[in-house]
Amino acid sequence: DVLAPLARAKRAAILAQTERTGESLALLEKATAGPNPGMEDWARLGEAYSGQQRYADAVAAFDKALAALEVEGPQHWYLYFARGSARERAGDWARGEADLREALARAPNEAIVL
Repeated sequence: DVLAPLARAKRAAILAQTERTGESLALLEKATAGPNPGMEDWARLGEAYSGQQRYADAVAAFDKALAALEVEGPQHWYLYFARGSARERAGDWARGEADLREALARAPNEAIVL
């Protein structure tokens, strides 16, 4: 079903909001273990890992989200921002700063990046 990824994302969000984070993570991890996970699948997993303070896992998920892009564009600034934030929190400031600067270059008017 073409709406299955969206339904899975909503279900994972609801599980996380109701403090059922283990179930939420398992659902998101299952999505990335399936055939042909997309950028959105990896990005959602990275966001979930960041929310659980699993920053090294978040970085790995955001790496895979960027690798899954067929065509990279300025609209993907958020992936660099999220990965940079996770790297910084994991203690890798040099690479985190590079990602944050890339996000700024792609979205110089985004308030969150500024």
